[in-house]
Amino acid sequence: MSVIKKSHNDYWAEPQILRAIAHDCRIMEIDVIYLRGWAMLSHSWRPFFFLTYGMVKKYFSFFDKYSGPDKLYLLVDIKTSNRDIVPVLERFIMSCENKYVDFLIRFDENNDRRREVATELFQRVEQSGKVFIYHRWVHFMKQDGYIIETINLYKGLPLWKRLNHF
Repeated sequence: MSVIKKSHNDYWAEPQILRAIAHDCRIMEIDVIYLRGWAMLSHSWRPFFFLTYGMVKKYFSFFDKYSGPDKLYLLVDIKTSNRDIVPVLERFIMSCENKYVDFLIRFDENNDRRREVATELFQRVEQSGKVFIYHRWVHFMKQDGYIIETINLYKGLPLWKRLNHF
């Protein structure tokens, strides 16, 4: 079986995507919330919405510069039920013209409102051919003999460095 490595919360690590690539990660996960008109990197807005790690826009800019040779997947984990995030994420996804980057959309399967947000986003961007629902994608990858291995790149970084990264 082949292994595909997935970085988890690599936006806490320095220098972010470059560190994930150096660890042979091909999937980079970002947890996304909607806060005052912005798509933000954060695991949850309740009760710690102030623990955001920057704007999604800044993170996406790294993917525009990636030049292969391996395909990268940005795993966008929807952590909000606010539908206002959909057009914001749609703009980012549709503006990415990098042939080496595809997107995976994930949501909490037990949260109907987040599922609705993720479904709406997927429907708006699926014509790009660069977007997949994570749960289905993993299913097909496993059928093809792949294992997804998660790596926490922020392990060992001091808390102050994690919180003041952006």
